[in-house]
Amino acid sequence: MLNKISSVLSILSFIISVTTIAAGYAGYRYITSPNFEALMMEKVMKGVSKILDNKIEKKMPKVTGPMLPL
Repeated sequence: MLNKISSVLSILSFIISVTTIAAGYAGYRYITSPNFEALMMEKVMKGVSKILDNKIEKKMPKVTGPMLPL
């Protein structure tokens, strides 16, 4: 009886280990894909555009001074 329990637990342990390794590999492949990078850049740019909404134009001077002498 104890032998069967031990066998079942070892099989379950192996299945869990293989599943964890496969999920880690799939996650790594997804995170390093160009599609994921494009998705993240799109989300970042949406957030930045909301925050910076015309802040750069407001900070830039309208008129500059004369050129410094060389």
